Amino acid sequence: MRFLKRWVRRRRELAAIAPRCHQLENEIGSVLGESVRLVPAPMKGGYDEIFTVEGAKRLGILRLNNSCKLQQDPVGPLDPGLPLGAAERIDREWNAYTALSPLGLSPTPLMRGPDFMVCSWLPWNRASRRLVADSGAIWPLLEATLPAIDSMHEIGLTHLDLNLGNILFDSGSGRICLIDFEFGPAPWVKEDQQMAFDYLRLIEDCTKPRRGGATLKSDLPRLETMLHDTIAAETRSAGLDFVFAKLRRLARENEVCEVLRGVFPGLPQESRPRI
Repeated sequence: MRFLKRWVRRRRELAAIAPRCHQLENEIGSVLGESVRLVPAPMKGGYDEIFTVEGAKRLGILRLNNSCKLQQDPVGPLDPGLPLGAAERIDREWNAYTALSPLGLSPTPLMRGPDFMVCSWLPWNRASRRLVADSGAIWPLLEATLPAIDSMHEIGLTHLDLNLGNILFDSGSGRICLIDFEFGPAPWVKEDQQMAFDYLRLIEDCTKPRRGGATLKSDLPRLETMLHDTIAAETRSAGLDFVFAKLRRLARENEVCEVLRGVFPGLPQESRPRI
């Protein structure tokens, strides 16, 4: 019954934007110079609709606002990242890709409108999927991702939801791209705290058993060295009293947290957040 309800809701969500999709097929096709069709991408969540742009070959990825797609993610008072509104999500994603793509760290932005944007398509797996298939890939993934986060921060960008599902990983070349910039900073969170949170959010996701957790925890000194060698001193010294309110899984990883305190001395000793 639950599956049926989800299926019905999904059909309604797609039906609500079908006229807009037909308009965009014509608009995108005229810009890209060939007839295209939009195919809904398989996905579980997210705040927008995601489509692949299909022509003679796959040409890109479309992010489209859909007012009928309601998300009710709870936002706590100590959450450093807040879900953005519809138009703001398009702006943030477009601006992030515009800044990151010249560095080879995101898809290339191709075109946009008030309620959509199109970027290039990359035939790479999400890092979460890659690690489920091969947990040993966590070290080359971190070797590529940690410097990429540092580069992102150097140009003034933070992500605020940097889980493994928001990283594309090409295991052949060792390259990564950062995607899905759907959050903006809460008014109270400082830039150095945002940057530290990006690293901690990633490490939390890496502790999951199906995403390389055992491999990560088998060599925590290696993780500590990688973090020390990559993260700027200003970021490592950030105040982090808030993080366990959001990163509850990480709070339960005592051995990992002990190592992380060697990198981030502001990480609380206790798992309960200080308010």
